[in-house]
Amino acid sequence: MQATEEPKAQDLDTLIDTIQMHLKDHSCKDNLRETFQIYDKEESGFVDKEVFFKVCDTLNIPVDDSLIKELIRMCTHGEGKINYYNFIRAFSN
Repeated sequence: MQATEEPKAQDLDTLIDTIQMHLKDHSCKDNLRETFQIYDKEESGFVDKEVFFKVCDTLNIPVDDSLIKELIRMCTHGEGKINYYNFIRAFSN
């Protein structure tokens, strides 16, 4: 894993595309909500970096720390977590 290297935009796009592909069978917003809620055990409406790694691991999507950090940066307003709305926006087709 390359810790300090900035992720390329195309790498982030590839990550999002890959996750979308894995969730394609669950393109219905209700199924995406269920997927999110499985990992949002505290029902806070947010998932953090560690939880998002688990989502990717469950979907067999190889990711590195810098990509996840960039994805979280893009999907948040400084809180460091991905909220449900941004999860749906990023991963629905």
